[in-house]
Amino acid sequence: MASFKINGKNFVTQNGTGEPTISSNVEFPAGIILKTQHTRNSSQAYHSIADGSEVELFSADAFTVNGSNKVLVNIQIYVGLMNNMGFVIKRDSTVIGNNPYASNTYLHPEWIFGSDNGYYTNTMDDYGMLGVSITFLDEPNLAGTYTYRCFNRAKGSTGSVYYNRPVYSTGYGVGVSSFTLMEIKA
Repeated sequence: MASFKINGKNFVTQNGTGEPTISSNVEFPAGIILKTQHTRNSSQAYHSIADGSEVELFSADAFTVNGSNKVLVNIQIYVGLMNNMGFVIKRDSTVIGNNPYASNTYLHPEWIFGSDNGYYTNTMDDYGMLGVSITFLDEPNLAGTYTYRCFNRAKGSTGSVYYNRPVYSTGYGVGVSSFTLMEIKA
């Protein structure tokens, strides 16, 4: 058995060619990244949904968090047009990363990003896409395995979104949306 020692104490051990194991007495400092997971999604879709409804765009693979550690969530989303819609992020069924400043007829406090009249320009609306980057620190406060998901929710009237594609045609561009999750030592 191979071992790596610091001040005479095992830090890492390894049996033969098996995976190395960090010794149970090793303590990492708060704020260190313990693990990272990246999930990509290139499926293209158009959704039109009623006021108050939501549609799931994509989700990250199941992610296990230990103890009271935190999760740094980074999402990159591509849309060709989005009107009367906002992004809602959930850990399982719990809305996270919401915006406490958005609370009127056309804005929703659970949107982390959204607009009542869409965002596009006359020259971009048919052929271009907008990349939206969302980053926030989630604190589940409980060890477990979670699924992080991204939704679009309509507010004010019927909402529409072109996901991972421009309005004109799927052949005029493709977006590859992604989740990157990082477990951060509490």
